[in-house]
Formats: sequence, structure tokens, C-alpha cells
Amino acid sequence: MSEFSLKSLGAKIVVGTITGVIVALLVGFILNKVSASAPNTKDIKSGVISTLRMYEQDINKNKFDAEKYFARDVQYYFQMPATNPSRINKYWVEEVLKVFRDTKIRYDESTINIISATENEYFISIVMYSDYYNIKKAKVVTNERSRFELKFNSDFKITFMKQYFN
Repeated sequence: MSEFSLKSLGAKIVVGTITGVIVALLVGFILNKVSASAPNTKDIKSGVISTLRMYEQDINKNKFDAEKYFARDVQYYFQMPATNPSRINKYWVEEVLKVFRDTKIRYDESTINIISATENEYFISIVMYSDYYNIKKAKVVTNERSRFELKFNSDFKITFMKQYFN
């Protein structure tokens, strides 16, 4: 009888060990999968800065092209909900360039704040300074400070852009 009990106990230990190993492997796989898909703060900031530098450089050279910085579907751009790069380009030519001339912008990269981040969307805020000539007011504006909230997709294309004046 003691032999049967030892065999039974040995089987329980083996089954218990195998179950423990399987559970450990599953937990390890799940944790690895979650950490692999979770965005890295450094990578997010790097991708955001890359897109914003391109946007900044092009505006400063008066070579705006929304296709380069914006996703195919844009939730919001200034006063335009549910828009796209083609309509943003049209707005830029028909509205912005008729009011502002000699525009120069500077994003303050040290002010990037990641508000939230998922695998497919990064929501940030950043401060921007701008200099421009307001044609309608015949006025030069320098060092105007504003805060932007932006959302980027996983390709670091802008899907949302809203400006707040401080």
C-alpha cells in the first residue's frame, strides 16, 4: 500500500510540476507580449519629434504638405473636425496664407508631455513659439507661445491637432 501511495504521490508531484511550468510559461508569454506591444516613452518622443521637426522645417520654408505629417483620416485640425490631408492643404492655401506671412515656428521639445499612449495611438502636449506677420492686422507678432495637443498613430502621423493660447 505504501508503494501505491508513493507512486501516486510521485505522479501528483510530476503533474503539479508540469502544471506549474505550463502556468509559468503562459504568464511569461503574456507578460512578454504585453511589454512588447506597450509603447516605449523614448521611442514615442523620438517619433513625435521627428514628425514635428519635419512639420516645423517645412512651414519655416513655406513648403507645407499635409500628406507628409498627417494620417489619411484626421479627427481634428484647428477648427476642422473629421478632415484629411487634402482638405488641410486646401485650408492652408486658402485661409492660412491669406492671413499669415513669414511664419516661423519652433517646438520646445523639452515640453513634450505624453498624456496617454496605447499600442496604436500617442496623445501628447507640447509648447510652440511662433513669429509671423498678420496681414489682416498689419502686425508683426514675435515669440507667441501656444500649447498644442496632438495625437499620433503608430506611424507617427498626426491624427489630431488642437492649439491653446496661454
